[in-house]
Amino acid sequence: MTRRLAMSQKRLRGVPRHLRALDRWAESFKDGFPDLRPTVQRGERYYNWKLPVHASLVQGKHAPTAQRAKCAELMLKACAYLMAAKPEQWKKVRVTAVITQPDMFCSELCLYIDEAYFQSHVNAAPAEGRLSARWQLQIPANMQEVGIAFTVEGDDGEMFPVEHWYFGEVSNDFLN
Repeated sequence: MTRRLAMSQKRLRGVPRHLRALDRWAESFKDGFPDLRPTVQRGERYYNWKLPVHASLVQGKHAPTAQRAKCAELMLKACAYLMAAKPEQWKKVRVTAVITQPDMFCSELCLYIDEAYFQSHVNAAPAEGRLSARWQLQIPANMQEVGIAFTVEGDDGEMFPVEHWYFGEVSNDFLN
């Protein structure tokens, strides 16, 4: 499955097929956890997989909330599989699904190897409410949710709001 940018504002064709492909991607994490030794040896602080979809599936005027929510739930499914498959030697690695709004195409599954690096991402102003309630997401029982909000400057110099929603092993008592 590959990621594709949207070069036009046309409605994406074959949405059910794209969702089935995303479900197969999520299933590929069942009973498998990556070997993080090369990543650690290179001194990298995280390991990630970008959301492998066509951009029009998750953002733009032709991506309804229900469709984006289905993609988010499939990301959570993949995250749950990774959490379940995590070996004891990597127990301090945080497994998360990061859902970004409004640019959901930037969402990713992320394994945070460095705790300080994770904390640098989530120590910002909390987002209002919960994405899971807003989108009626079905979250696995062993996952937590943390949202942060901030503003970024666009290419035109205008500031716009952004939210990052972290699901998975995100609670402060994770390391205990």
